[in-house]
Parts: sequence; C-alpha cells; structure tokens
Amino acid sequence: MSKWEKVKIGEFLFERKGRYKPDDQEIANLQRIDKIDFSGNFFFSNKPSRTDMILIKNGDLVISGINVSKGAMGIYSGSNDVCATIHYSSYTFDENQIDLEYFKRFLKSDEFTKLLKENTTVQYATFFTNKTSIAIIYDFFNVWFLIL
Repeated sequence: MSKWEKVKIGEFLFERKGRYKPDDQEIANLQRIDKIDFSGNFFFSNKPSRTDMILIKNGDLVISGINVSKGAMGIYSGSNDVCATIHYSSYTFDENQIDLEYFKRFLKSDEFTKLLKENTTVQYATFFTNKTSIAIIYDFFNVWFLIL
C-alpha cells in the first residue's frame, strides 16, 4: 500500500507563460481552441480572433473563463500545439509529484467546484478573465492535496 503525502497544488502546477498578438507568427498556423465542454472535450476553430492568445501544449491543464465551475476545463492531449484566447488559461505539471489521472478527477469533483465558487467574486463563478483564473489557481496553492 502506498503512503499518501500532502502537497500544495502550487508545488506541481505552474502557469504557462507567454501572450501573443493574434497575428504573431509563432501562433499563425495553429488551431485555436473554440470551447471546452463540461466533460473536458476540446473543440477547435480556425476562425480569426482580435483577442490576444496563449500557447497550449500537450499535457497542459486548460481552464476556460466561461462556465469553469460547471467543468469547462480539461487536459489537452493533442499531438500539435494549439492556441486559445486569453479567456483561457494554461498550466503545466510536475508529473513526478502528481498522479495526473487522479488530479483530473479532482478537477471535476464537487470539492474543486466549491473552491472555485468560494474564490471568485463573480456570481456563481460562471465567467472570469485569465487574470482572475490565475488568482484563483494561486489561491489554490494554499489548498492541500493528497497524492500517491
């Protein structure tokens, strides 16, 4: 039987840095995340955007700024990099410190949704900006999380 160890989420979850203008050559040929449904499925688009973008890589936790409390987040598992508007946020993991499948279940749990709702100022946490989502994740750094 494995011994469970307490760690703070901030010890293994890190915000992906970088912000790009919509016409930046670094993201010019990438598909764009159009939405994430409540089951964590990603939908893509090639529609142009006037909003600044972020880069997303395989294995990133992607959180939608719209309806996140209902589960609009997921782990991107595509083989190619994609981009998303700044209404999304993207985080990397230290996979040596977390069982990713267990953490994904935690992200869909009632407890995680409760933490989101308690840590957002917007009614019912149905919409928040990238800056707000970053603040929420930073608030979670003080939440203890059990890992194998």
